Amino acid sequence: MTEYTPHQKSLIDTYRDINTQHTEWWDCTYDDFKSDMSLTGIDVDKMMFSGFWSQGDGASFTGRITDVKLFMEHHKIADFQPTVMRLLSYGGNIDLTVEQTGSYSHYCHEYTVRVFNPHSDGFWYVLPTGDPLRTAVAEQWDKELNTELSALEEAATEIIRDDCRSLYRRLEEEYEYLTSDDAVWEAIQNNDLETEEDA
Repeated sequence: MTEYTPHQKSLIDTYRDINTQHTEWWDCTYDDFKSDMSLTGIDVDKMMFSGFWSQGDGASFTGRITDVKLFMEHHKIADFQPTVMRLLSYGGNIDLTVEQTGSYSHYCHEYTVRVFNPHSDGFWYVLPTGDPLRTAVAEQWDKELNTELSALEEAATEIIRDDCRSLYRRLEEEYEYLTSDDAVWEAIQNNDLETEEDA
């Protein structure tokens, strides 16, 4: 750990926010997070956070789960929704969106978002019906599908909220690094803010 003179420490305290006050310091963290989420089938749209010392601080994001099969397999929940997986295997489409809820308009934490299923294909759409047996099968599977989609919304919401917590931790770590003594002192030197006394 670097030892600083009293004058250097005073300068560091004066310029503590030099790396965070005039720049969107979170951009790299956002980019990395968005890239990581895409590997699990999530397309992140908007990210927001507040931090890092108050109750209610946190981070969240909105977007879509664009690859539901990948998302479910990655998070090991596919076995709990076999009818959902059956629909996907038949080429059916399931929309899952990550949206802000209206009850937390002044906050950014993970409980301000949840996963919704605004639309999904039914088996009547992906199965060629025309005879009574196929129609009966499609109707039965659609009943099971509706139950599983509700469970999928809940499971996906918990997963997304964990991802929001991960985003917040990443942002907090980046902020702590950028405001650390070493990072601040490096910025002071790079911006020629030293005096002769500091040399």
